[in-house]
Amino acid sequence: MLPDQFATYVGSIFSTSVLLSNFYFLSQLEYWQSSTDLQPLAHMWSLSIEEQYYLMYPVMLVLALKVRHSWILIAIVVSTLLGFAWAISGITDDPGKNYFHSFSRFWQLGFGCGLALIMRRYSPQPNQLLSLFGFSLIVGSIFFFNEGIRWPSIATLAPVLGATIFIAFADVNSLIGRVLTFRPILYVGVISYSLYLWHQPIFALIRTVSLAELDGVNLALSIVLLITISSFSYYLIERPIRYTGYHGRSVLKNRHFVYLSVLFTTILAGGSLWSYVNIDRLNSYRSTPDLDLQKRLALNVGLSENCASFDVACRTSDAAPVLVWGDSHAMHLVPAITTPTLAVDFEQRTQSGCPPYLNYAFVSPAMTRKKAIAESKHCIDFNTNTLQRLQASSHVQHVVLASPFLYSGTMLDSDGNEVAIVKQIATMQEALSSLIKFINSIGLKVTLVSPAPSNGNDLGLCSAKLIKYGYAENVCDFDLADTNFHKIENFFTGITGDFQLIRLKDTICPDGVCRAYKDGKIIYRDRNHLSIEGAVVVAESLRNALLNTEALNQD
Repeated sequence: MLPDQFATYVGSIFSTSVLLSNFYFLSQLEYWQSSTDLQPLAHMWSLSIEEQYYLMYPVMLVLALKVRHSWILIAIVVSTLLGFAWAISGITDDPGKNYFHSFSRFWQLGFGCGLALIMRRYSPQPNQLLSLFGFSLIVGSIFFFNEGIRWPSIATLAPVLGATIFIAFADVNSLIGRVLTFRPILYVGVISYSLYLWHQPIFALIRTVSLAELDGVNLALSIVLLITISSFSYYLIERPIRYTGYHGRSVLKNRHFVYLSVLFTTILAGGSLWSYVNIDRLNSYRSTPDLDLQKRLALNVGLSENCASFDVACRTSDAAPVLVWGDSHAMHLVPAITTPTLAVDFEQRTQSGCPPYLNYAFVSPAMTRKKAIAESKHCIDFNTNTLQRLQASSHVQHVVLASPFLYSGTMLDSDGNEVAIVKQIATMQEALSSLIKFINSIGLKVTLVSPAPSNGNDLGLCSAKLIKYGYAENVCDFDLADTNFHKIENFFTGITGDFQLIRLKDTICPDGVCRAYKDGKIIYRDRNHLSIEGAVVVAESLRNALLNTEALNQD
């Protein structure tokens, strides 16, 4: 692990030991981001929520019981419905935080509690059609839901209701019952808890040391390893603890075992907390190459990460002739512009996630409506303010626009109206063309910088593994033809106005093979952003554009 990853891991040990890992990851990670895959305890957030539920819910039930026995079911149903309503409205405005939040999840456990009480009272009869319907909702959720859906949301009802209906009406003699009691499938159910505990640590370790993606044959072998380790864990640890253990009874009923467990947990929590507080000291003892790799993969934000404002730190001169405008893909070009070969004074106006489209912005489909409107307004205001500053400037002669340009997600206009997906590309082309023509009309030159090619893998991490474990220099390289780079090329054919276009692929992929690591330099810091040293590598491709006095016309 790199130092930053190790720090997150140590924090996860402490938070897991005190049953608060969901709140820890809420502040540290987005569940679908690639760095989550490298954290061995990232999956423990759900167990923390379970334990929190088991500690809090009985208190509510006891209070309900003191009032009236029949109120137990009412209390569960009401709290579950209220929890569901709160979850779909958004506990917070951040969908990533809602994913991990306890109060976004308690209602799901409430369905199970309510069902248990109902089945004790009414014993619903097996129904093959309803059980098949419930099973279909579960399976459909696996295949049709993805990270683009806000979670939890009303869509979460599908697997939750599916599981509830299936448990209520399934029967071992039904078609689905016979399938699920097939011995190999039944065995997976028997060791399912061990599978859950071990899957993330095993996959995270494999991803940490391996260059290959966890798919195909690699995934199959990893699953075989997971089942093997989980089987040993079940028979040697879980089963003795739960069923036999001490003098033929579960060791959970032995107070000595309980005392030792509490002592171990206390030591683990105390040790990991001390380690987390002193993580800089611990990382200082690590090997120099690890610390060097961490620095080489540092965030590449340019002059400052706060260049959405007119901060003095975001310009190299009060009369800078060049304006660099865009999102994080404009940020990562700045080290190239500051190299001695260019030495051009410039001002940086950048905001992550905000492409240079006037009156339009992109937001995640998973965002609540309120959050989406706020985020889009932030980007639209940023671009509007940048244009106003440009109009008022007497020294800017050249504007560099950099972005992936081809954004995906929900596109909103300045009134908060959503642009239909089928119209998004044309709208983006029109917005960029209008901006270029306006900049031309005030007598300024425009340069567009296309994004660095990407194959979707974390190329920065791949290069770090290459260096750390001694792999061949070309193992992270990829063919340009295997990317979707033709889409951005097609996009630029629809852009009008006077501008020159710099294609970073001409430097990174000169012979059709894109270099992620070249001549001892790490080109990328993640999936598609240049590292600081990678930006320096592409500096020469920017030289002629920024030093040239004649803008080329791009038809």
